[in-house]
Amino acid sequence: MSKGNFYECVGRSATRPFLLGGVNIRIHCIEELCYYISRYAELIDESFESPELIDWISQECGLPELARKLQSVRRQSIMLDSFVREILTYVGYGSEEEIRQACRVIKANRSQSEAEREKALGDYFLRSGRYLAAYDSYEKLIYSTKLALNARQMGSVYHNLGVIYARFFYYTEAAESFLEAHRLSGKENAYFSYLAAKRMELGEVEYLKFLRTLPEENGMIGRVEERIEELSKAYRESEDHEGIRQIETLRLEKKYSDYEREADRLIDRRKEEYRVFLSD
Repeated sequence: MSKGNFYECVGRSATRPFLLGGVNIRIHCIEELCYYISRYAELIDESFESPELIDWISQECGLPELARKLQSVRRQSIMLDSFVREILTYVGYGSEEEIRQACRVIKANRSQSEAEREKALGDYFLRSGRYLAAYDSYEKLIYSTKLALNARQMGSVYHNLGVIYARFFYYTEAAESFLEAHRLSGKENAYFSYLAAKRMELGEVEYLKFLRTLPEENGMIGRVEERIEELSKAYRESEDHEGIRQIETLRLEKKYSDYEREADRLIDRRKEEYRVFLSD
């Protein structure tokens, strides 16, 4: 129940979390479920309205009354947005307008094609930093003969795929994806990303040769260089760069035991960050 900017909890925390299919998210209490509904209404489809979820709400969250209401809604085959409204209203999660908005989004989803829902899922994974899951969704859209999107939507798919490739330092593949995104959508930001990926992919000499193959200069090449310099400057002023500089100072001062200890700590931290980065 909402009290200003706080929520009074309803029911109890689950000893056995509920796994939301598709998005592969574990929910530990009814408030977490409400947050997911409000934040990601565009991902909710008919599979959400399941007997397993109702049982979990009753047994794990200690909310048998809400479970009975949901069973009644489900038996009457009422629209999915009514099922969701019952949960949000019972818990008192969000204002009436916020509940209406979530229900409007869910209603709109009914008119979406399977391909559009798959793209929404991929976009969610990308925003959440779950790059491998996002990659799988986008690859499915590109290679499936059954999932069709228009040129603008496919341009977005290829652009997001380019972002994923760039995150993993596959700049050749990133450039190809951004160029295809530009061909499909005609968007300037896709061509900017293409040039940036080529700048990262090629050495200085190869990049200059590449630039000579491009159409007449329109100022975008200069914008790419400006952006790269901005990012380089931000890194030089970052705590990460300062930490590496201090480790290098230990080596130059021949404080080898301190240098090895701090270098090992940095490497272990980077390894853990990379493992999290690759986790799905």
